[in-house]
Amino acid sequence: MRPKKKAPQISVCGVFLCLKLAEGVGFEPTIELPL
Repeated sequence: MRPKKKAPQISVCGVFLCLKLAEGVGFEPTIELPL
């Protein structure tokens, strides 16, 4: 049993943080999305 839920959770959190920061600064995140 490996913590596979922690990896995606951190990734999602990072993406959300990036989006929030980008929105706050007023920058359109296009290439910053690791999707």
